[in-house]
Amino acid sequence: MKDIEGSKSTLANLYPNNVLKSKMNGAGDHDWFKVELATGKTYEFDVAALDRGMQIQCALRDENGIIRSTKVGN
Repeated sequence: MKDIEGSKSTLANLYPNNVLKSKMNGAGDHDWFKVELATGKTYEFDVAALDRGMQIQCALRDENGIIRSTKVGN
């Protein structure tokens, strides 16, 4: 599996109805994906951890890297 860069310079793109896998390098690892979203549409993102004890935070950021929405789960 690829290790994805953890910044707004990421080259990883996420497309609708597509599955993308990445390698988690332990606590504190951040993987960023670029996605284009349209105003007025509803989107759902599913994130799964293979390690049951791993807590995942999913954040939606704007083009400047500012968090606009966040969800924490495991």
